Amino acid sequence: MLDSYTDRVRFVRSLTKLSREAFEEKYTINRNTLKAWELGINTLTEKSAKALSNAINEEGFSCSPQWLIFGQGSEPKPLREVDDKVLVDEINHQSNVIYEADYFKKNNPNSIICMITDKSMVPEFKAGDYVGGINIDFVNTPNQLIGSSCIVSLGDSIILVRKLILAKNEYIVLCPLNTQYEADIVRKKDIIAIANIIWCRTIFTRPANES
Repeated sequence: MLDSYTDRVRFVRSLTKLSREAFEEKYTINRNTLKAWELGINTLTEKSAKALSNAINEEGFSCSPQWLIFGQGSEPKPLREVDDKVLVDEINHQSNVIYEADYFKKNNPNSIICMITDKSMVPEFKAGDYVGGINIDFVNTPNQLIGSSCIVSLGDSIILVRKLILAKNEYIVLCPLNTQYEADIVRKKDIIAIANIIWCRTIFTRPANES
């Protein structure tokens, strides 16, 4: 079973028949980075998953960033076994979503866009969805977004998608919609940027058992 991204990274590397060192050297990946992904020491980010999936494609296997991170879609297989039309449709759809995201950001310079990476906002958003919004002056208008689902940028490159609940004094509660996840309580001054979600797109992926 390939239940975690660590299992999936190990699996796709095994398809290439390359050692970690050989794979890192061939695709100019920093030393020990692949090992850190395979062991779960480092999180596999969206950017890293895109780079890794491109490398796997070059090795002759189908692979998408969404499958690497979330396990969504069909498992990698030799490209010669993939239905060309279905593959082209998936690639075109993903390219369109990414193009729309770039267009949204270009036309809204003060915008924030991110990809949902977990199930914390189900049923409103699911893992793999792209969401975007326009950053507002939260310090001077703190009540404007209360009760809304927002993209919240905090320190250390942390970005959360949560529903905002006003707490006492200088604190805000960031609530997930999925009760299996815990809420976060943050100080208003620790919020670097915040945006109400006004744009959302879903990356189409085939079910895992569909070939």
